[in-house]
Amino acid sequence: GGRLECTMQNIADNFMNTYSYRCSKGIESELDTFIVYNERKKVTSSAKRKLKSEDRSLHQTPEGSLLDIMRNAHDLLSSCSIEVPEVKDNNEYLHSGLPFIIFLHPALGPFWDIVKQKFIGGSISKGSELQIEVAEFLWQDVEVTIKTND
Repeated sequence: GGRLECTMQNIADNFMNTYSYRCSKGIESELDTFIVYNERKKVTSSAKRKLKSEDRSLHQTPEGSLLDIMRNAHDLLSSCSIEVPEVKDNNEYLHSGLPFIIFLHPALGPFWDIVKQKFIGGSISKGSELQIEVAEFLWQDVEVTIKTND
């Protein structure tokens, strides 16, 4: 994965359009590249270094990358009227762990607007895990809870 990322970055660095004025919408067809309008937080970070005990930052660590994925899952699913536990700050995560684990297969769709059409209502409880390994399905008012041995 790292080599591909570096290769893609090197290719991207050689595409450049410059303008002496501020560009506005409608210029996309004139560009050699493409524009991504997503929020930066929707692009997960890469894991390039190991987290050390004295580190104060999760940036570019496996732990930070996982946290990005969970925060994005929270944002995506809560925008679909699904109750999802809040992902707290980095310190809370390091001391208490994640409130849930959710992995959504990339084949669900390249854009959040597409993926959102497949999720409607429901809840995911604290401590639960959800892995979706299909491309097409409809989630409607599903409740995911943890199993207890009561």
